[in-house]
Amino acid sequence: MGLMDLLGGTDRGGLEDFANRFDRGSPWDGFDDDEAAQRHRQVAEHLSPQEYEESARDVFAKLSPQERRQAGRMLSERARQQGIDFDRDDDGTDDRYEDPGLLGSLLGGMQGRSPGGLGQLLGGAGGGGGGLQKVVLGGIAAMATKRFLGK
Repeated sequence: MGLMDLLGGTDRGGLEDFANRFDRGSPWDGFDDDEAAQRHRQVAEHLSPQEYEESARDVFAKLSPQERRQAGRMLSERARQQGIDFDRDDDGTDDRYEDPGLLGSLLGGMQGRSPGGLGQLLGGAGGGGGGLQKVVLGGIAAMATKRFLGK
């Protein structure tokens, strides 16, 4: 079952509402950690690595360069702690994470190697990250939904 099948099902309205809430105002408003993790699980399994990468890139483009550096460092540190290959070319500086395309590519690659890997890496809802976990997980689900709905 693909994302289009999911969006044609009973929860299309819920996903569309979630995507709209993500897009209004700050990416930190309109939903909580639990809903972000749940929507990510619901949508991520239906995305190809390329679709996942594009959605992640769109999320990171909404963040400031400082927020992207913080997110990249958080993802890199969590991956290292869990023995997950996230960023082979990590040079120890945060500046490279300012590029939304790089972060999207890293997450798309992770999705290709381990579908659902980002949710596992971030440990679902809760887990800290200054709200960035919520934004990244929920944002990917929201951006993918918007893309498939043509919005």
